[in-house]
Parts: sequence; C-alpha cells; structure tokens
Amino acid sequence: MDGCERTALGAEWMREKLPEQISIIPSVKGANLDERTICEQVVGKLQPDMLAVGYTEYSAVSNGEQSITEHLEAVARETAEKPVLLLGSASPDLLSQLPDNVVASTQEPHNLLWRRQSEIRKSYRDLEAEVREALGYRHDGEETETGGEK
Repeated sequence: MDGCERTALGAEWMREKLPEQISIIPSVKGANLDERTICEQVVGKLQPDMLAVGYTEYSAVSNGEQSITEHLEAVARETAEKPVLLLGSASPDLLSQLPDNVVASTQEPHNLLWRRQSEIRKSYRDLEAEVREALGYRHDGEETETGGEK
C-alpha cells in the first residue's frame, strides 16, 4: 500500500473513531492525478471544510516553490477550490505566491526555541501579521479588498 492509500484510509478511520464534533482535515498527497484521486475521493466522502497539503517534500528540491504552486493549482481544480491548510511552511514570501485556495498554514517554530518568552510572543505576532497579509487578510481577520489576490 502506498502513501496515498494509507493517507486516505487513515482519514476514513479517524472519521469513524472520532466524535462528529471533531473535524477531520484530510491530507491530499500525490505527484499525479491518479495518486491524488485516491485522497480526493475521501475528501468527497468526508466533505470537510478544508483539506491539508504538505510542503515538506517540496522544500528540499531546487524548484520547490514552483512545484508546490503547480500541485496546489491542480488540487484546486480537482476539489472545486476547496480551502487548503499548507503544512510545513508559514513563509509569507511563499504564501503570497500560492493560489487563493491556500487559506492557512502551519510550521514548526524551531527557530524560536532559544529566545526569551517575550521575544517569542513578539516574533509570533510579527509572523502572524506577515502571514495574514500574505494570505490576503487584514489584522482583524477580515479579507482585504484584494481578497488575497496573489
């Protein structure tokens, strides 16, 4: 069984085991349509509010930003523009270049571990503001007039 099948089965298994009040955000993996279709079929069954796409495998290659952009554009076409949580990068530079269906991101804050708590709070506030701007949101949570045009 490959990674796409394991991911799809895992999302279905979690949906069966967890209470309905808990939302499942299924991950869409796959380098091509045939692979992604396995995960996207589960998205169709579960009808989640959003789905997740990982950036890690793209970050190590020389054209990673172009590759993740192309992947996200394909996922948008194949899932009727379902909102996406990007896993593995909260870079405002990257987020500002991604398709509009990318509405949230997350990244392990390993670069903040050595800082004092007050510095960490400021760093998070600054990063949050940059990410919101890159995703097209004002600081109060409303969309900007550009609506996140990238």
